[in-house]
Amino acid sequence: MGCASSAPLERLAKVDTGVVVYSHNDSDHGKRGAGGAALRGDGQTLYVLGNKGLAVFDCRNPAAPARLAVIDTGTVGIHSGAALAFHNDGVTMYVAGGKGLSVFDVSGDRRAPGKIGSTLETGALSSHGGAALAFDGDRRLYLAGGKGLVVYDVGPRNERAPQKVGARLIDTGAIGTLSQCALCFSPPGTTPRALYVAGGKGLAVFDLADPDLPRKVGKTVDTGVLNYNGGAALALHPHVAQLFVAGGGGLAQLDISYPFAPSVRMKFEHTGCLSYEGGASLAVDGTTLLLAGGNGLGAYELPPQGGDIKRVTRRGTNVGWKQNRTLDTGVFSPNGATALLMDGGVVYAAGGRGLGVFDAQQLLYRTCSRAALGPLPGAGIPWPFPPPPGTDAGGKRTKVVVKVELPVGKLGLTVITSPPVVGAVRTDSPVVGQVAPGDIIVSLTRPGMGDVDTTNMDGQAVMETLIAFADREGRSLTVEKHGIYGVGVPPGPLGVSFIDGTCTVHVVKTTSPLLGATKSGDTLLSVNGKPVTPTTIFDVIKAANDGTSERKLVFRTTTTAPAMKAEGTPAGMTAGGAWVEQTYMGPETKKWACLACLCFGLPGLCILMCPTDKRMVYVNLGANAKPGPGRAALPDGTIVDYTKGGQTRPL
Repeated sequence: MGCASSAPLERLAKVDTGVVVYSHNDSDHGKRGAGGAALRGDGQTLYVLGNKGLAVFDCRNPAAPARLAVIDTGTVGIHSGAALAFHNDGVTMYVAGGKGLSVFDVSGDRRAPGKIGSTLETGALSSHGGAALAFDGDRRLYLAGGKGLVVYDVGPRNERAPQKVGARLIDTGAIGTLSQCALCFSPPGTTPRALYVAGGKGLAVFDLADPDLPRKVGKTVDTGVLNYNGGAALALHPHVAQLFVAGGGGLAQLDISYPFAPSVRMKFEHTGCLSYEGGASLAVDGTTLLLAGGNGLGAYELPPQGGDIKRVTRRGTNVGWKQNRTLDTGVFSPNGATALLMDGGVVYAAGGRGLGVFDAQQLLYRTCSRAALGPLPGAGIPWPFPPPPGTDAGGKRTKVVVKVELPVGKLGLTVITSPPVVGAVRTDSPVVGQVAPGDIIVSLTRPGMGDVDTTNMDGQAVMETLIAFADREGRSLTVEKHGIYGVGVPPGPLGVSFIDGTCTVHVVKTTSPLLGATKSGDTLLSVNGKPVTPTTIFDVIKAANDGTSERKLVFRTTTTAPAMKAEGTPAGMTAGGAWVEQTYMGPETKKWACLACLCFGLPGLCILMCPTDKRMVYVNLGANAKPGPGRAALPDGTIVDYTKGGQTRPL
């Protein structure tokens, strides 16, 4: 990473965005608002979101990006935050700002986003506060702003009409009135998952054991780098459990080995890049962390084993690098918002003075990886970004639908919601392994009466139908598998690598036909219908490649079954009851009891008498209109025993 390039500033191009505000500060009133900017792209089209609108660029030639349009989103205020995220369908865009949340469709022409419906009032965003979006890759969109945090359901049938989950606005305790804010999930595979919220007051951690009801863990963490009027940015280390936090006070490297108790590992107070009231942006690839602020651009080297990051310095005569450390990009302004994007061998930087395009090889003396694993500014899902429709780049996911023959007798499962979804499957169920929580039931076969479309039925009706024919042979369910998808790929190399000894995808190369469909962490289940195991995976893949035929690959994603909402009447319960919050002895209580036993011996078991776990259960109301002991149901339909002490046991 040593030598400087001969090209001045390593900049390929600089153009006016038409949408990013130069300054959110004036001499009479001081700081006017958080301000915001965001970048997303797919190698051909680049979206630049700012306080004046959404600019669309043709970037097929990065050295000469052409602005095609500036769209008034009706969503972002002149001094509010601005956030942009895509659904994993690749064609649904979410834009958030001081005026609310809007949805755009880019399925017809990626260069001409079309707004769907009107701007939604979220209750979390303010006219001068920050804005952040994070999509969990499954069905939930988390939105944070100056007033708090809310959750939207953007699952099947709600992608383009987000539905707010619950009416409660969650106080994060982290976001200041005029500060920017940022959201980031804990690394893939973390169970339960954590959501990090950064703002002018610090860093808050939320437990997503129930993804619909984020629960704050502990107090807001003082990182030492987030200030009341400054920027806020978050990014994950691509290889180890570390989180990077940037703000007006500097850059911090946090250890998140225990996701719910982040600790500051080291801190850079004087980055040379960040200004006190300007924006802050981070972008990560496999070996480098880029940091942008009102004063310029800096780079940090990421040790692969997770040691302390090291500032990249430049040796040479290039005057663009101030003191060999900070690059004057020519596009950032001290009191304006910033945005960064690594896209293959190109780095895009947007600020109050324009859009800059940089050659990554000249900038960092090597080519960046396209698979930036950290969250991009305003984005909720990692790269690779789904390719544009109609192009040859990348595969396309297809749904996996299977028919399950049902035996006579009890099935040991619950069905809930409309359209009907499998809520829970008992371990002794005869269909365990064939049907799983989250599977959508699309039809069922009634013996002697044929198939019936269940997509317009509710869970109670499906359960009653199954019970009515329980003593007859010939029942079956057709289900759309949750978290499982298929991809058709042409003959030739797959362009993926797997983690040793597993069928789990490690890296998807930019030349892979699976790019855009398959992500790191997904697990290969079968090829052309033949199951794979860690010992047979490469033989099965090789045997399926005959040089002429398309292959059908089936993957399981890293997503979990969707958490069910506490609403309606669960299957097996009678109408007229109520949903109540129950305190019970669950995993959290048992964890603390174990710790207490280690410290104090058997007296530590006393903690079990004071349970702390909480969940929503459906109970029948007694004569006194209060919940009484007896049968209760969880949102997934599991029947439990509701007792005065708050304990539960399966029935």
